[in-house]
Amino acid sequence: MEEYEGQVPRLVANCRRPRPRRVRSPSEKEGAAEQQLVRTSLQPEAMVAFIDRQVVVPGSRLKRLDVVGLTREPNPVCILGEVKRWENPDIPELPSQLFGYYQLFADTDGRVKGTMYRAYQRVVEQKHQLGLLPTDLHVPPEPPPVLCLVVLCDYSAKSRYWPEAEQRLREGPVPVRKVHTSTPGCLIPPITEWETIR
Repeated sequence: MEEYEGQVPRLVANCRRPRPRRVRSPSEKEGAAEQQLVRTSLQPEAMVAFIDRQVVVPGSRLKRLDVVGLTREPNPVCILGEVKRWENPDIPELPSQLFGYYQLFADTDGRVKGTMYRAYQRVVEQKHQLGLLPTDLHVPPEPPPVLCLVVLCDYSAKSRYWPEAEQRLREGPVPVRKVHTSTPGCLIPPITEWETIR
């Protein structure tokens, strides 16, 4: 014990001061919301089941797409989702990101391209084998239509960033819907409550 006590002054002198707590960036805050969104989406009552997260298409210069999912209805729709939480100043980039991913995912008929369709059939199959997806969730026998979904989580109705993004989405070439959700849980509301932007 005496030997340890003799070392204490050297140990104290060698300690660093604690760093101030780092402020989390908007993307880190959104990452937590995305995780909740995905977990909640795998419950039987969820309107959309998200089967992939943080998607990057090889060779694309686009930023990551937050989530890819399928609606739970007789004729499922493929959802390309972007999550924005709180007052994120990056939201004006939403339109170009969603438009870019829509072009990568959808053919000229607005349905999932063959290559993407086969890739996600495999993803779902593997996740079923690993027990990561509900057994009732399946890729439909034919490529489904593609729809972009903006998920505003805990987002202010008085956002100064959203109006610009909404205007560009409205003028764009792809189908877009918007939903509001909140933490904890981030449950997507029923499809009948989705707001049509375009």
